[in-house]
Amino acid sequence: MRRVVITRAGVITPNANSFTEFSSALKNGRSGLRVIDYFNPEKFICRIAGQIPGFDKSALIKKFPELEKISDNKVFFGIHAFLEMLGDTDLKKSNCAISLGTSLESFLIEKIFKLSPFQFDIDKYLEGLDTHRNEAYLQVPLDFLGSFLKKNFGISGSNYLNCSACTASTQAIGHSFNMIRDGRYNSIITGGFDSMLNPLGIGGFAALGALSDENDLVAGAIRPFDATRKGTILGEGAAIFLLEDLDSAVKNRSAILAEIAGYSSTLDAYKISEPSCDGIISAMKNAISDAGISVEEIDYINAHGTGTPINDKNETAAIKSVFGERAYKIPVSSIKSMIGHLIGASGAVEIAGIIAMFRDEFIAPTINLENRDSQCDLDYVPHKSRDKKISTVLKNSMGFGGQNASIVIKRFVS
Repeated sequence: MRRVVITRAGVITPNANSFTEFSSALKNGRSGLRVIDYFNPEKFICRIAGQIPGFDKSALIKKFPELEKISDNKVFFGIHAFLEMLGDTDLKKSNCAISLGTSLESFLIEKIFKLSPFQFDIDKYLEGLDTHRNEAYLQVPLDFLGSFLKKNFGISGSNYLNCSACTASTQAIGHSFNMIRDGRYNSIITGGFDSMLNPLGIGGFAALGALSDENDLVAGAIRPFDATRKGTILGEGAAIFLLEDLDSAVKNRSAILAEIAGYSSTLDAYKISEPSCDGIISAMKNAISDAGISVEEIDYINAHGTGTPINDKNETAAIKSVFGERAYKIPVSSIKSMIGHLIGASGAVEIAGIIAMFRDEFIAPTINLENRDSQCDLDYVPHKSRDKKISTVLKNSMGFGGQNASIVIKRFVS
């Protein structure tokens, strides 16, 4: 089987507009949480989000006029991250595919109601459709970004899409890893892009009881592993990578950022938003086994760490089950404390964070962790980053519906 490496990365998050800026933000524990201004959040339980500040679409629309009808912010975030990742790379001559992760399609609810406000009437619908024909799409297809990249950048391979909630981009990257390792592709553009910062997204997560209502705290509203944690905070953004088999990367003289060594995905189908421990335990064990290493070699765990009471407790218990007493000696942290929960993009952005930690030799902190929870008693790197050269990382993702994914990322050694 072939070795698989990450050779390029592009990132946009609530606290950074590039990979280098993202590394600096993580090392300095800089939060990107702020009051939502995309819409009036006054009547919502949660009015805080990891919203990307001042993002300007106009340059992308000028360069790609077809984007003028696209209203979905996550598409623009994905393109922004892709262009940073691309740099001066020529992908047209490569055996290259696309594999991305995201969550839900974006609907322009207001305009849909204008087309058929009370009941579905085909004549009224067609009349309204004609009126709105030159306006933004009423629904942006989930696969639009992949199709856009394939069309505009001459990418030759297939276009895959994962939409498995909070594990989507980790699974997309894991599937890409498997396809390259097995010899199906020489390279794959992979990662995740997402934004659910709209009334439907904020309202839906609030209805599930998943969001913090501590709006006065703003940046302190999400506190993974803290005894007083009350819920997560949604964020938005994207991280896009180029994966290559090692031989191709060496031949292309690519700068190797990291190596993917193992991957596993499991399904426990326990409850839609209350994962059991069994699925993530199996995912962690299988990923470590797939990497051909022992638990002794893991020197950092990048947690899913949502800040919800159940997730943090269960993930901690799962880590203890897999690592035993050694669990207390392994640093564990959640960067969601700084950027919020990016749902379908969360795994990819967190893997970008791991690459940054390799490059700049630090471990990102879990900020806002003030009160130790007796059930969450591991080394969560509270408050400040830690200067340390890490080599082998286990990254966890846990999604609605019982989806779990774990992936082993290593510092590259030739």
